[in-house]
Amino acid sequence: MRLTKRPASPGAPGGDGDQRRHAGSPRGARVRKVAGVVVVVVVGAVAGRAALDEPELPSFVADGDAVDLPAAGVLPAVSLGQFEGMLVGLRGQPVVVNIWASWCAPCRTEMPLLQNAAETFEGRATILGVASNDDPQSAAEFLEDIGVTYPNVFDLSGEIRVALRLTAYPTTYVFDRDGSIRARVDGGISEQRLAGLIEDALR
Repeated sequence: MRLTKRPASPGAPGGDGDQRRHAGSPRGARVRKVAGVVVVVVVGAVAGRAALDEPELPSFVADGDAVDLPAAGVLPAVSLGQFEGMLVGLRGQPVVVNIWASWCAPCRTEMPLLQNAAETFEGRATILGVASNDDPQSAAEFLEDIGVTYPNVFDLSGEIRVALRLTAYPTTYVFDRDGSIRARVDGGISEQRLAGLIEDALR
């Protein structure tokens, strides 16, 4: 014989009436309070993790007299002061500084993306490459092999990477129109993120 369970009446334990009573009771209030605390803790943890994932921006501001950018296909060794002069000369438009090395595999992957960005944003933003911790001849051959035409310099003394607090190759820094760093990306950068950072700096 098949038994059929009768639904609980509104006044019976476990019924809808019981649930409504608990919702307005001190017990229900405690449950809602605990749930609220859990949500706050989870949201705070996610926000804290996101903040930790964002690399710290170096307190670097270029100073000095303006210095012209090198011509395409030339890789001059420059001092920190000369590098700063180039940034000073570019005030008024965003500047993307990319520190790279010829032995760095991710650098080879992202270099064509930087070349595309240099062509796309020509006249509105400048891409400036900085070869560092590398052999000058290897770096020059690297640029020629990929076909890079945007300006590049060689950080012979390592002063530039120290001033920018480099921790990984490659690293990309986005400078605002006024010369302050507004973004930093450690490791390879995607085409979409690079374009987004430049567009944001143009606003």
